[in-house]
Amino acid sequence: MHNTIYVAGYPNRIGGAPSELWHTIKLWRRKQVPVTVFPTWKPDLEWKCRLEMIGCKTTMISPGDLRGEIVVALCNPEVTAHPEVFEGAKIVWGPCCSYLSGYEADYYRKHPLMTKYLFQSHFQLNGLWPEYKKRGVRRSQCHLIRGAFDCSEFPYLPNPHRQGGKFVLGRLSRSHPWKFATDTWEIYTAIRETIDAPVTARVMGFQPFSIRGPVPSWVEILPEGAESPQTFLQSLHAMVQLTHKPENWPRTGLEAMSVGVPIVVDDAGGWQEMIVHGKTGFLCQDKTAVVDACKTLAENEYQRMELTGRARERLEEDLANPDMIWANWKRLFDSL
Repeated sequence: MHNTIYVAGYPNRIGGAPSELWHTIKLWRRKQVPVTVFPTWKPDLEWKCRLEMIGCKTTMISPGDLRGEIVVALCNPEVTAHPEVFEGAKIVWGPCCSYLSGYEADYYRKHPLMTKYLFQSHFQLNGLWPEYKKRGVRRSQCHLIRGAFDCSEFPYLPNPHRQGGKFVLGRLSRSHPWKFATDTWEIYTAIRETIDAPVTARVMGFQPFSIRGPVPSWVEILPEGAESPQTFLQSLHAMVQLTHKPENWPRTGLEAMSVGVPIVVDDAGGWQEMIVHGKTGFLCQDKTAVVDACKTLAENEYQRMELTGRARERLEEDLANPDMIWANWKRLFDSL
């Protein structure tokens, strides 16, 4: 490839799409793809420097500058808010969720379709395809590409657990209401009452209006970004990540698998494509299954460590295999 890829918006550490963007740009640069990034709010000096260090350019864009160029936008609403800037561009649009957002639906009432559509899971594609199809999107415009993930940024350092010692549960997400199951505290409490060991919990990115009841005294609450994801995850013995709505392709799952944290999640959404039940994590259909999974992890250290090793191996060989992900990106770019 010799064409420059333009990217709408800067990466970030918080949020699935912004963090995926960083890992994706790194993958492209390893394949010698020229990348120019234009911030859609204001240039962040830290990210500008990080992007420049891997050979990316930063520029500001005016209407007409992108005509005929390839523009990749991962769930960036500014693309739909300022269509005049992107007129004539070949837009690769990556939505985050498995449903059509209101701002995207509003955009299609007045403006043409995107050139290509990017999906990270079959669950997301199946959920969005009916909405796109009735608006005129062709199946050939849709590409399923797993989110790029550089395992070297999340070294495998599982937190050992001594039999009978403190067992730390946790969850990590943006502080968005639908990221939290309303009965989270009830389930965490049930786990604590079942395991024959002291149980504590850590929650980073807390949404106080989403969970029934007060925060238990044994749960530590941290705001978004209080710790790096690596530091936070390395403090856990299990990630119990239950949500109000099904997830598409949760980045925090890739991060946990990379670091060595067993995942206990809903048997729904993209988790079903990411996790092999009982081998690389636990897919749970009800509260009892969640409690049983955590009891197994807390009382069988050898099994817990075997599971984390298999999860990391699957991540490297399949889910985050850079050659496989790049092959799909190259197919998409070659089709433009």
